[in-house]
Amino acid sequence: MNDHPKVDKFKKYQGLLFKITVSIFVISSALLILGYALVKAVTPAPSVIMYLATAVLYYHFAHFVLSISFVAYYVSQIKNKIGHVKILKSVVSIIFTPISFVIVYIAILLLAFSSCAG
Repeated sequence: MNDHPKVDKFKKYQGLLFKITVSIFVISSALLILGYALVKAVTPAPSVIMYLATAVLYYHFAHFVLSISFVAYYVSQIKNKIGHVKILKSVVSIIFTPISFVIVYIAILLLAFSSCAG
């Protein structure tokens, strides 16, 4: 185990980034299910849910840039100077963020379609 403070800090923030990735994936999926249910029920979506879905959509951009910056930081600071540290969680974040973006985008479309019911 490497006792370097940069490695410990990197691992801590990488774990936090991964937890946020899982959280936004779950929130995006829940919004998709909610949008589908509202379309099937022909019920307009509350505006608060539309604002939440839009905020989650915009957050994906920042999250994707942050994930890429974690990998860039690893390549420039950790790998060359300190040694071997796994970056699997950052790579998973880079892969799942666009997938989650598509899910929340479809959810927003469904929520918008349900708003036409009112």
